[in-house]
Amino acid sequence: MPAPSSKKTYCPSCGVEVDTYVILESGNEVTHCASCGLTLTDHREPPPIKTLDYIIYAEDSDLLRNLITRLLVDKKIGREVIPCKNGAEFISNATRRLREKQPVNLGILDVEMPIINGIQAAVSLREIEKGLSAKKKIPLLFFTVRKCDDEFKKFLKSFEPSSYVNKGASDSPEELANRAYRVISKLLSSV
Repeated sequence: MPAPSSKKTYCPSCGVEVDTYVILESGNEVTHCASCGLTLTDHREPPPIKTLDYIIYAEDSDLLRNLITRLLVDKKIGREVIPCKNGAEFISNATRRLREKQPVNLGILDVEMPIINGIQAAVSLREIEKGLSAKKKIPLLFFTVRKCDDEFKKFLKSFEPSSYVNKGASDSPEELANRAYRVISKLLSSV
């Protein structure tokens, strides 16, 4: 990886000012977050996301799960958002949809949950997709209070298409939803 630059830039995934690095991609300089790798070159508002038909969202906090679910619908990110209390409910809903050949446009997983956490749910989901010969992988967005370190970057790479949002860096659910919107926009543009 190239050496970080001295210029700090806001990263919506990390939720803070971060060091950056630049990579030459297709003849263009592209700036990335040195912490999580998110592309940061375009600082304009992201283009509107085409409303997704079906999102499954797993979060063990009732308050946050209800607020984020409502915000995803209100901001027209998802037409239908299925809230789940844990990874087991997430896997159950995703498996049912995949078996019925119904789309799941995005999965959102809290990393720390009881019963089945977000990491275990992601592992299970990718195996289920493989077993059911899914045509494409469900893009995954992970919510966590952890900062993105090298181990977590490897984890994200192994579950591509995937990204993360450090939910601990947000002061309100509204701010978290706005940051998530930006990251989802980048995640879906790479699919």
